[in-house]
Amino acid sequence: MKTLNVVSSFGNSSGRISEIIKYNDYTFKIFAEVRNGGTTLTAQLMDNSGIFQYVLGSVDVDFSYTASYVSNEAMKKSDLSRAIIAMKKVITKVY
Repeated sequence: MKTLNVVSSFGNSSGRISEIIKYNDYTFKIFAEVRNGGTTLTAQLMDNSGIFQYVLGSVDVDFSYTASYVSNEAMKKSDLSRAIIAMKKVITKVY
C-alpha cells in the first residue's frame, strides 16, 4: 500500500484527514472527519474514467471515534489517524 497524498485540516470545531492511496493497482481516497454533531469515515475507489466512487463507509469498519471534545486537537488527530488505519485494513481484506 502506497500513500500518494495526504491532506489534513484542523479547526476549533472540526478536523479532517484525506488520503489518496494505491493498493493492488487500485486508487482509493479515504476521508475521515470529526466535527460537532457527527463523524464521517468513507473510502472511494477511482473508476476507469478517473472519478472516485463510494465503496466503503464507517458501518463497514469496526471502528468508533473516541473524541468527546472536538476542540482537543491532539485527540482529533489521534482518532482520525486510527480511523484511516482501520479503513486501510478493510481495504486490504476486500481488495
